[in-house]
Amino acid sequence: MKLTEYRDRSRFIEIAEPFLLRKEAENNLMLGLIGAFKRTIPAADVYTAAVVEDGVLAITMLMTPPHHLILSFNEDGMTETILLETVRAIVKKGLHIP
Repeated sequence: MKLTEYRDRSRFIEIAEPFLLRKEAENNLMLGLIGAFKRTIPAADVYTAAVVEDGVLAITMLMTPPHHLILSFNEDGMTETILLETVRAIVKKGLHIP
């Protein structure tokens, strides 16, 4: 499992948007925020990350502090191990999640 954080919004959009569009209704909040990135939200105010397992995108994450972390996950590839390792990585990083 590899968790990658993206400071480059365009790179995150490139990776996350096709994944999120597969379930557009479920992911409309994250998709809307991604659309706003291009216009208004400074990169320093946004946390974006993705988890890849065996070459497959498993989780995308987005947070605009002070708001909650938004997760979207691939149901076909999601396992308890991936989720636990993702939580461990976030805790180890010291990311404050309300």
